[in-house]
Amino acid sequence: MRRHWNTSEVMGKMLRQAYETYWMMPPRHDGWFANDDSSELYHLRGDFSYDVYSCSQAERRTRRPTFQKIRNVVGDIKPSRLVSVDVYDEWFVMLLSTAQVPRAFEPRMSFLDTLHSWPNQSLWRYFKCDGDGEWIRRAIMMGTL
Repeated sequence: MRRHWNTSEVMGKMLRQAYETYWMMPPRHDGWFANDDSSELYHLRGDFSYDVYSCSQAERRTRRPTFQKIRNVVGDIKPSRLVSVDVYDEWFVMLLSTAQVPRAFEPRMSFLDTLHSWPNQSLWRYFKCDGDGEWIRRAIMMGTL
């Protein structure tokens, strides 16, 4: 039976007593990725290479598929998913969970920049407003315009 490390603080709140002692660290991302259909897993190594793990089609249908290391690749890969795994040894891992790679943060454009980015600029040729127009965006979002 596996148990995870304990903590006496949960979401910034201190517990009245600590949990019992646990035997292993909980699963984390730690440089593990997968391709679109999770048929291959990639583990980022410190030297900018990846260990590639694969499993059979039948094994992928199980709840916790086991993957075996098949090769090492040097260079960039294009992973589409983050994964957490349970590492058995250097050659075998078990897939625990997957999640989409978060998109990069895109800064929000100002109201006027948004208007200028749309086609048919003739609609805005004579448009004038006070300030930078953010009050218009807020009013539209709040339904008070």
